[in-house]
Amino acid sequence: MELYVALIGAIAIIVAPIITLIIQEWIQNRKYPSVGNRRDISGIWKGSTVQGNSRSVNISGILKAKTKKISGDAVVEWENSSMKLKFKGHFLDENHIHINYESDDKTIKNFGSQILKISSNGSKLEGLTIGYGSEAESIISGTTILNRLSK
Repeated sequence: MELYVALIGAIAIIVAPIITLIIQEWIQNRKYPSVGNRRDISGIWKGSTVQGNSRSVNISGILKAKTKKISGDAVVEWENSSMKLKFKGHFLDENHIHINYESDDKTIKNFGSQILKISSNGSKLEGLTIGYGSEAESIISGTTILNRLSK
């Protein structure tokens, strides 16, 4: 009898974490329910970030958001320079997203985060950006406005 109890306990110890990981992965990757176009933010986006020192950088990129997770690629342009970025993020709620970005080139130190509000029709993202700018060689912050060009 003690052998059966020990076997059941051992199986539970092994199986429980596996089931937890499967459920957690399912929750993170399930389709995010949509209400109108508010959460349908996948598409081509273009806009700018105006930094605290009044410097403006142009941003264009592709955003993918089929689940609660968000990912994509972007190009940031300023003066005569440009940089490719990759980003990942997630929905905070039905109206806000959180994005972490970094330079696509690992030799360039450029990274940061954005908290963006989704407009009621899903065509505009607006919020704050904070990060480390390789050109400025310091912490940067600013206001970001992006408009969806197409889905």
